[in-house]
Amino acid sequence: MRASLLALAFLALTAMTPDPLWQDAERVLVRCHVDRGGAPADPAGLEGRLCGGLAGAVASRLKDRLPVEVATPADARIVEAGSVLLLLHARVQPVAEIVPETEGSALVLSLQTGRGDPAAQPAPSWFKVAPKALPFPLADAPLRQAMDALAADLLGR
Repeated sequence: MRASLLALAFLALTAMTPDPLWQDAERVLVRCHVDRGGAPADPAGLEGRLCGGLAGAVASRLKDRLPVEVATPADARIVEAGSVLLLLHARVQPVAEIVPETEGSALVLSLQTGRGDPAAQPAPSWFKVAPKALPFPLADAPLRQAMDALAADLLGR
């Protein structure tokens, strides 16, 4: 009984502790990278669709508390102290690599979070948000749902 009460107290304290990722944040910058698997071009403008979709989903959940923008690789704000970085990595791969003897392609998404200022940097995390695998090619509605799910996992439901 006492152990259960201690466990509940620990969970309550953990829920009240702010995530260091968001402390003193001034902006959210989204960067995306699509691993093309050797293909020379971005399949169906996927990188822009992913970045725009994730930025929109995060902005919607933050409700104007912080500005959310897609950043270019040379954006100087990436290294500024008030920046929260969301780095979305996408890889198009054969489903057979995930589930043997299965046809088709999957889009595997991993989200890494970080801060621009190394002094404010909590440990970078690939798994703050669980990776997702989606059927590929990806229509607009499932893309929106996937980006909303990533934002919900990142910011809480």
